[in-house]
Amino acid sequence: MLPRRIATFLLGAWIGCSILILVIVLQNPSEAGLVVSAPVNGARALIEKMGAGEAQMLLRHFSNEQSRAFLANWELAQMVLTLVMLVTLILSGQRWALPVILTVVMLIVVLVQHFGITPDLLFYGRQADFVRQEASFSLDSQIWTLTRAYGALEAVKLLCGGVMASYFFMSQSSTRVRKRRRSTEEADLHSAA
Repeated sequence: MLPRRIATFLLGAWIGCSILILVIVLQNPSEAGLVVSAPVNGARALIEKMGAGEAQMLLRHFSNEQSRAFLANWELAQMVLTLVMLVTLILSGQRWALPVILTVVMLIVVLVQHFGITPDLLFYGRQADFVRQEASFSLDSQIWTLTRAYGALEAVKLLCGGVMASYFFMSQSSTRVRKRRRSTEEADLHSAA
């Protein structure tokens, strides 16, 4: 019972953190425009001195770097999470082939993201950060292609997590039904004796 609870907790943390990182990464790029369009008093002088366009480019680079760091660090954390989940599931002594397979699939997806897509996103993203919007069409299309691939893999990972969560829920409820049935049968045997 304890390994199932640990695996369920880890899975919930994984899904929750994935959604949180997604929200942060999607919201980050718009922050640069907000800071430049409505700066606080201390930043207003710096933005005017630097120029709104240059300041926005620098702030956009900073927010994109932050997003890229969040993704790279989250991928490393997910690798650790999958290993802990695999050990928990395997050492539980129960026949949990489906959760183990889904966890391995999720690990493979994270590895593809971390070693296959993220390095290119870092490379092309850093190049595109300092190119004027109108001159960055080819870089933007490469980044967009990589982002869609990353998002599709993220959807696969979340789908696997959802299937695994459903499996845990269904196996938990079937265990409760079996325990209730067994206790009812034992009570009937005791009352008949």
